Amino acid sequence: MSTLALFSSLAQTLLATTPFEQRMQHCFGLLADSYPQLDLRLTLLNEPDARPQVVLPLHRTSAVWDNTRMMQVVRRRQPVVIDQHTAPALPPSPFTTSAIVASEWQADMQCYLGLPIQWEGRLWGVLEARRNGTFSASERTLLSNLLPLLATAIGEAHWGRPIHHTSSEQQLDVRALTHDLEIAPDVTTLLTTLLQRAIHSVKASAGAINLVDREHGEYRLIASQGYPPTAGISERTSWPWNVGVVGRVARTGKAALLTDIAHDSEWQLSTPDVRAEIVVPVRVEGEAWAVLVLSTNREPIFTTRDLYFIQALADVAARPLQRATSYSELLEARMQLQQTLASLPLGLALTDGEGRILRTNPAWYQLWQIEQPADETALYLPWDILPLLLKRLSHPLELTDFFAECQAQPDETLELALRLSEPLQDLKLRSTPVKDAQHQITGRLVVIEDVTREREIDKMKNEFVSVVSHELRTPLTSILGYTELLLAREFKPVERQEFVQTVYDQANQLSKMVDDLLNLSRLDAGQIKLNRWVVSLHQIIREITKQLNETLSEKHRLLIDIPEGIPPIFADKDKVRQILTNLLSNAIKYSPNGGQVALIVRELRKVPPGAPPLPNERSVIIAVRDQGMGISEEDLPKLFTRFFRVDNSTTRKIGGTGLGLSITKALIELHGGRIWATSTLGRGTTFWVTLPIATELARRG
Repeated sequence: MSTLALFSSLAQTLLATTPFEQRMQHCFGLLADSYPQLDLRLTLLNEPDARPQVVLPLHRTSAVWDNTRMMQVVRRRQPVVIDQHTAPALPPSPFTTSAIVASEWQADMQCYLGLPIQWEGRLWGVLEARRNGTFSASERTLLSNLLPLLATAIGEAHWGRPIHHTSSEQQLDVRALTHDLEIAPDVTTLLTTLLQRAIHSVKASAGAINLVDREHGEYRLIASQGYPPTAGISERTSWPWNVGVVGRVARTGKAALLTDIAHDSEWQLSTPDVRAEIVVPVRVEGEAWAVLVLSTNREPIFTTRDLYFIQALADVAARPLQRATSYSELLEARMQLQQTLASLPLGLALTDGEGRILRTNPAWYQLWQIEQPADETALYLPWDILPLLLKRLSHPLELTDFFAECQAQPDETLELALRLSEPLQDLKLRSTPVKDAQHQITGRLVVIEDVTREREIDKMKNEFVSVVSHELRTPLTSILGYTELLLAREFKPVERQEFVQTVYDQANQLSKMVDDLLNLSRLDAGQIKLNRWVVSLHQIIREITKQLNETLSEKHRLLIDIPEGIPPIFADKDKVRQILTNLLSNAIKYSPNGGQVALIVRELRKVPPGAPPLPNERSVIIAVRDQGMGISEEDLPKLFTRFFRVDNSTTRKIGGTGLGLSITKALIELHGGRIWATSTLGRGTTFWVTLPIATELARRG
């Protein structure tokens, strides 16, 4: 018989209508059948002298009981536990019937448990147990939970407490509750079941069940029944436990019976027709884990018998509540772990010692870019995953050798850098041994991380250092060379002017490079602020054209096509000038053989082919078209990436840091515009830009 089933049988027996002695003998018989190793004794006490009145022993040995220990329980009103390691030599008790009791008992029974039976400040008796060997947790829990039921039975039978016989209907409620609590799937269902059974058992008008949060010093409403909306019980779900009778029961774990609500200072519920309440704790290991509240507004009001019976119901729920709480915490922890693993960008695979996959997270198959099989537990690493990756692996043996090394060195944490193709992907694998509670290796945890972006960033950094070093070296060499000549000797005024002009031009090139780097840093930090006004593109383009004509070579022709009626834009004038100057300069620079460079402006009415999604607002579209070397389809998507430059002999001669288009794109998008490019290799490139027209809506921001 399980502990819960045994407790249910004991509760039914103690709450039955048969004579007291018969119920006790039946209970002791049930205990003896389930725990034959126990020796039990029940002693009834009559206060105030607290002398033994009735002794009901159940001897499993020939040893005589030592009343010294029983009197320790009486004096302390606390449990006394003595095991074979802590058993002291006690002085004789005035109730000891034999001078050799202590020595005989210590020679035979090594462990003792004495439990006070008390209720509402009164000591009803002592339940004692002894056995060879330490008491199990189930034995202690069962005997402790019997105490309130024993107090009910003793008080009714011997000292005239107003405790009447439990009705047959209430006995059915106990049995039904025990069954329902065994199958309750969670804490809420369990406590709601307890509430409904309790209301039915004592014919309460209403009731509520609260879960105690000892860590935060509060109790939280789980379920209620029968209270009107004006009671306020549904207005909030949590209350501090330092106020009210429910809070006191939650703190102390002691039940309360309120028979005169109107004059009780601790009563909090604002329901004027409530006449009496029962408030009992559901105690686990001496602490209130839940508080049950029952209210009535009719005669007869609650009695002490009702209080004891409801407390007995609450005690029946204690172990199931502990079990359900542990299960809920375990389930919650499992859900949190599952959600964490599912959201990780790292791929995880847990394998056994033979390499069979036991569990994975979604990122495992996503990073490999393969479909998750229906039954992944039938897969072995690496053999079942290798055929799916074979086309992408340039060196398949790297993967097989890695997992072979993991098998050969089960204690070691190993790593592998793996490159896949089509598409290009850099992966980092890490395999770590997994151990059980006995520190024995049971398998491995394989972690896969996509480091493609990190490799690209490292490559970009290296390219940046190389490009900037080259771009800095050229002007610095010129500056240093010409200034050294000017310092070393005298030159004719014309030659001197030519040298100084060259130094100035090279210094100006360095200044522009530094400006690009500073602008990039400010854009990253969000420090670029737009000073937006209604701006005429005609005026900006005239200023740019004048500036470019001064530096334009004879091989290039600059064509400006902007209608007179083009509407103004809402933009930062200096930033638009910077955008257009950069695009036109690039068009000239990357047309080394000359040709026409066109700047065309129109109001956007039809989206051109190849355009990205555009904002839903009136815009102008600007096209900067050249007849230069063009850009390949492979390089077009990378065009606005920082530090990117098309890698060929011509572009290497032209130079540049690869930051201009990246900065231009960021400035355009700050305005709410878009930029993209179309190109044909060897025939030229067109850059398209949209900027918002200065409508009333745009000006309002």
